[in-house]
Amino acid sequence: MRDQKPIKATRTLHDFWNTPASSSSATTSGTTAPSGLANASKVQQSNSHQHHAPVFPARVQPSIKNIDSGDTVHLSDDDDDLLLAHAIKLESLQKKRDKPATAEEWQEFLPGFDVEAGQYWLYPKNKPKREYQYAIVRTALFHNTLVSLPTGLGKTFIAAVVMYNFYRWYPNGKVLFVAPTRPLVEQQIEACYNIVGIPQKDMCALTGKKNQKAREEDWRNHRVFFLTPHVLAIDLERNVFPTDDIKCLVIDEAHKSTGNYVSCQAVQRLLTDRVKFRVLALSATPGNDLRHVQQVINNLLIAKVETRTENSLDVKPYIFGRTEEKLIVRLEGDTKRLKDLFES
Repeated sequence: MRDQKPIKATRTLHDFWNTPASSSSATTSGTTAPSGLANASKVQQSNSHQHHAPVFPARVQPSIKNIDSGDTVHLSDDDDDLLLAHAIKLESLQKKRDKPATAEEWQEFLPGFDVEAGQYWLYPKNKPKREYQYAIVRTALFHNTLVSLPTGLGKTFIAAVVMYNFYRWYPNGKVLFVAPTRPLVEQQIEACYNIVGIPQKDMCALTGKKNQKAREEDWRNHRVFFLTPHVLAIDLERNVFPTDDIKCLVIDEAHKSTGNYVSCQAVQRLLTDRVKFRVLALSATPGNDLRHVQQVINNLLIAKVETRTENSLDVKPYIFGRTEEKLIVRLEGDTKRLKDLFES
C-alpha cells in the first residue's frame, strides 16, 4: 500500500465557510499520511460559495458572539441557519482583515479542529477510483448523510474514507462506527484498516464481551471505535467518556434506526449534550416505504440522502454478471421448535 500513487486531496478550509479563496492554486507535496496511505497534495479552489463545515451541531439553539460588534446572535433550531451565521461571521472577518481567520478564531467554532489538517481532505488511491464513491464521500464529509447502496458497492469504503478524514481533522477527537452485531463489528474494523490504514494502536472493538472496567480503559486510550449500539448506549448512560469527544458517528444497518432503537437513543443523548458531530448512516435498504425512510432521516438528523441502484449510470460500469440460486433449507430440531413458539 505504501507504493501506491499519491492520494487525491481536494476542498480547502475556505470551502467550509464561504470565505474567498486565493485565485491561484498551490500544491505542496511530500506530506506523509499514516500507514496505508501515500503522499498528499493541497489543492485550493477559488471563489467557492458553498456553506459547508466539517462538523456542526444539529437541532440545537445556540448563540454566537459577533467578532466585530460583540453582540450575541441567537440562532433558530435549524442547521442551515447556524451554518450560514458562521459563514457570514467568518466572511465578514475575512473582508475586514483581508486575511484568513486565525487558528484561535477557528477553535471558537470547532473545538479541537486542526486548522492545518483541515486545509484539505484525503481520498485513497490504493483502490481504483469510482466516481459515485468519490461523490458520496464529498457529500458525507460536509453533511449528515444517509447512503443507500446495494450490497457489494462499497459502503464500507465510503465510511472508512470519511472516518479517516475526521480522524485527521480532530487529533484528540473520537470516531465511532456502530454495527448491530459482534461479527459485523469485527468485520468492519478489519475492512477499514485495510482501506485507509488508521494505526491499529488507535483503533478498538467494543462489544459486550468486555467488562465495564476494560471498556473505560479503552475509551481513554483509543480514538477510533467499532462497537454495537447497545454498548454505546450503556457507556453513554454511565458517562464513561466525555460525549463532546465524539466528532463522527457512522451507523451501519441504519434502517433499524426507527422508534426508540438504541442508536436513536445514542443520537438523542449527544443532542442533549449539545455535541457537535457528523452522522453517516449506511444501509442497502433504508426502508420499505417513505414513512419508514423519513423516520430514519429524522432520528439520525440526516440532511442529505445519497442513493444508487444497480441501474444508476455511475454504478453500471461496476456491475458484473452474476448468478442467483435459491436454496430452501428445512428447519429441524431446536430451530423448528423456536419458530413454532413464535408463531403460536
